[in-house]
Amino acid sequence: MNALALAGYVVNYCLFKGQPTTNLRLQKILYFLQIQSLIDSKLNSKLIDSDFEAWKFGPVIRDVYYAYCLNAAMPILTPAQGIATDIQVPDYVNKCIDKALTMQPWELVEKSHRKGGAWERCYVEKANNIIPIDLIKLEASQLAEALS
Repeated sequence: MNALALAGYVVNYCLFKGQPTTNLRLQKILYFLQIQSLIDSKLNSKLIDSDFEAWKFGPVIRDVYYAYCLNAAMPILTPAQGIATDIQVPDYVNKCIDKALTMQPWELVEKSHRKGGAWERCYVEKANNIIPIDLIKLEASQLAEALS
């Protein structure tokens, strides 16, 4: 699935729930959706077709970051337009977003920085290394659900 389309879906879903997301939370939600897709497919299918990079505050999809960076740390209050309103998502997507919305952004950052997780294995300060999907699969293989 296109990362920008899914990000737009997440932004709109959060607005609909009355809990606008920030760029930081959006990035974490996308990462945990990728992990959940791998868990649910027994590591056979990833949801998002873009690479995640290991940035200081966790995994980031660069295109999504730049699409929403003008909001800085403020909630994204403008609904996404276009393809984001037309995509179909698996059942686990809304469940994962709902769970993420019950958590503080820094709790999500902490979870994305799991000891031995994909981000931790790739992070080098200011390098923005790509997190290989095989490392994300390894992290997913060790979890019962993405936000456990």
